[in-house]
Amino acid sequence: MKRVLILSMCWLTTGVAQAVPYGYGDGPGHNVPVTHPIDLDGALEGFLNYGASFEQTDNIARATKGNERSASGLGYQLGAGLRTGSDKNTYWIGVGGAGKSFDKASQADYFDSDVLGSAQINKNGRHRLLLEGGMRLGHDPIGEDRLAGVNQINIDRWLDTTARVAYHFGLPLARMGLDIYVESLDREYQNNRSATSVLDFDRVDVGAVLSAAYSEKTQFVVGAQAGEVDYDDATSSANRDADEFRYFVGMRWLAAAKTNAEVRIGQLERDLASNNASDSSFFWDALVDWRPRSYSMFRLSTSVQNGESAFTSASFVGRQTTTLSWFHSWNEQWDTNVFLRHRVSDYYNSAMVATRSDDTTQLGASLIYHISSQASLRPRIDYAVNNSDQPAFEYERLDLGLSLHVGF
Repeated sequence: MKRVLILSMCWLTTGVAQAVPYGYGDGPGHNVPVTHPIDLDGALEGFLNYGASFEQTDNIARATKGNERSASGLGYQLGAGLRTGSDKNTYWIGVGGAGKSFDKASQADYFDSDVLGSAQINKNGRHRLLLEGGMRLGHDPIGEDRLAGVNQINIDRWLDTTARVAYHFGLPLARMGLDIYVESLDREYQNNRSATSVLDFDRVDVGAVLSAAYSEKTQFVVGAQAGEVDYDDATSSANRDADEFRYFVGMRWLAAAKTNAEVRIGQLERDLASNNASDSSFFWDALVDWRPRSYSMFRLSTSVQNGESAFTSASFVGRQTTTLSWFHSWNEQWDTNVFLRHRVSDYYNSAMVATRSDDTTQLGASLIYHISSQASLRPRIDYAVNNSDQPAFEYERLDLGLSLHVGF
């Protein structure tokens, strides 16, 4: 029993969801770990966590061969949250921050922070309303889309303002269920405005997912999503404003205690608002968890997504990502986490022609030593290689790290 508990706790703290994370209205989100609640006053719970890390990298800017620069960095992480409510209604507020400072590449230093508030209102189990809103201060890593690291320009920081409303109809064991949701994102860059003002945008998505139970452990799903992307800058607006549509059918199932999964397949279409150019592609989104033992889990995730790019000549970027990971709890003190990821990124211009394609392979492993139920020490290693049809964006990178995580 202890090994099962350890697996659940560690998997959550590594940032990977324990359950298949599809659907809406399943509960309020959390932006800090919630594995060790502090009883404050009856239904009120508090959460505190902090961390410190050391990192060594041989290519801080993801630069081409001959331009690599090694660097050492010190990182820190802080978070706090409050949760209250009953079995039916739950409310959350959390704030977190994380930063890193490097010795030889000050333009790579960053501090990210976020605040999230959410509420779930549950009426008789049949009607569930989820409200979320937050702000996140983040950054574009140097060398990802542009050669900022090579050119000694600071990383670009942005502020995201997000909101989400989701409604779920149907009892957990009902034959039919319906999810309806609306999500919004507004991104505004905070520095280097002469270059980044053209990247400010906002996006709104609406969607619906209908589920039908075939059996107690199997459901079929069908859904659609429509989104609109609007850029603030007039020139960017002409090349990047778009409508995006997604249609899919799928299936989710729980095969005994060892396997749970959801697979969605369909069509993904992006239409530029300024002309008749459009891109339509086969779309999939799948997540499969397999537990050969209660203390060991394999996860396969694969998806196709479109996103906005900081590469100014691109209207958008399409990504196909596949990740295979294995988490194993050896005993009450030692866990391991290993993953292999492959990603293809295609950058499309306003004529919907791919002008750049990157192929990235990443391999990582970490060892987790539980000092206590609240604290863990985690050495890790991460290797990545990026091949591109534009050689200026090719790189290899090896990172070594050691971190301490504490949560209450």
